[in-house]
Amino acid sequence: MSTPLFSIVIPCRNAAATIRRALESCVAQSCDDYELVIVDGASTDGTTEIIGEFQDATGGRLRLISEPDDGIYDAMNKGLAAARGEWVAFLGADDWYEPGALATVRDCFSAPAEGSRVDCVGGAMWVVEPDGHRDVRLPHPGLLRRRFPKAMPAGHQAWFARSELLRRVGGFNTDFRLAADYELYLRVQASGSAPVWVFTDTPIVNFTLGGASWALRACARDYRAAKLANGDRAFHADVVYVRNLILARLAR
Repeated sequence: MSTPLFSIVIPCRNAAATIRRALESCVAQSCDDYELVIVDGASTDGTTEIIGEFQDATGGRLRLISEPDDGIYDAMNKGLAAARGEWVAFLGADDWYEPGALATVRDCFSAPAEGSRVDCVGGAMWVVEPDGHRDVRLPHPGLLRRRFPKAMPAGHQAWFARSELLRRVGGFNTDFRLAADYELYLRVQASGSAPVWVFTDTPIVNFTLGGASWALRACARDYRAAKLANGDRAFHADVVYVRNLILARLAR
């Protein structure tokens, strides 16, 4: 089998209510040079049966791993290990791609400035509230200049990276239950020569609020731990932690 351009990893467990929408958004892409790697945590609600309905529509490009796991980041590591594509992205089971998303990302790294080899693409995303209202969240390239930024320059659902880069730095650290994506970003940025990023303000994905990382206070603690584990000064990490706690309280 030839190497696909993209590997879309979808971790899920008991996602029968939303997985169909996520898969339909992949099947509808104009760029079909992708594979789907679905890592299911031994669902019991019919999720795997719904996934099976998409085998024909994907022309054999869908692979399902269904077994118990140790949480979402463990599932994402399994998907990263199984991915055959040059580029990898992680799509939540309750999230979905915009039409033309993969083509937009492909265009970003196909024509890099001055012939540079692009390592990461960060896009805009729609943030979808529980009531269906959505607002666009643009990427923030300026955060690349900071060793320990308050957040990633693009949400992890809108982050496409070369699969070999993520494997080289060891994938997700499952000690971080809510901020392993941010902690991985810190290691990627600190690994060897700084990776080359390209950004697009075109929304490529819809991110649904309400998942595990939406536990704001616990997430703030995990971000602090991720910073400290990667060499941040305790004072700086504590200042950002307090700031995030205040924001979490205001969001209640």
